[in-house]
Amino acid sequence: MKRIAILILLLATLATAEQLKDKSYFITLHYSQGSVTVKNVTVGYGYAPDTVNQPTQGYKIVLKDYNNAIVYVKLFTIPNQIEAPMTPDGRWSPWITLDNFDFVVQLPYYTEGGTIEAQTPTGQPVPVEPGKPAALPGKTSTPSAINNPATNQVNVKPLAQCNQNKICDNRETSKTCTDCKGTQQGPTAKYLSGEKLTLGEAELEDLPLDDSVGIPCKTKIPPIVTNNLLWIILAIVIIAVVYWKKRKKS
Repeated sequence: MKRIAILILLLATLATAEQLKDKSYFITLHYSQGSVTVKNVTVGYGYAPDTVNQPTQGYKIVLKDYNNAIVYVKLFTIPNQIEAPMTPDGRWSPWITLDNFDFVVQLPYYTEGGTIEAQTPTGQPVPVEPGKPAALPGKTSTPSAINNPATNQVNVKPLAQCNQNKICDNRETSKTCTDCKGTQQGPTAKYLSGEKLTLGEAELEDLPLDDSVGIPCKTKIPPIVTNNLLWIILAIVIIAVVYWKKRKKS
């Protein structure tokens, strides 16, 4: 019975777990003997550093929206010096200078992000590496940023939630995008939240339906509430089986 109690407690912990909602852009750059290049940009969960702690000069990363308006600017320096370990006799060694390494600069995530560009301290664009072919949104692929060496920019529109086209579509909601009014949500946002879709909405953004009834397939991305109910039902079944076996023995 003690094992059953521990199992139920574990199930209850899993049922109440929540994901972090704070996102950031992670820009990976490469430093080699005085030269810097941009490798890639991804989006992940995490808090971006406070702008108050930015250096007053140095390299710069500029984030622009779909309308080419500047949304955010981040100043940074090259972290090419690390502190050497203390010697056995208690003295500090000189700092070690690195000349070939990757490093990451973190920016706050903006739903209407369009392009990211890095600049040198003199305002010149930092070269962008070719990168891998971009994955297109779909059932089996994940949207990714697109490196554009010709313009020295990274296209982060595939990672955006607001395309500023004055149409409430894709993953847009009234909380994340001015394209949606009131309680409006784009088809993909409705699908992810488990709301009913029309056949036209599903076909427009290639979303699956259950038996053409107009209800999103919850087996692909189940809502948290559905998961909680499953754990609760499983716990009740386990308790019932244990109780039945105990009554049978007595």
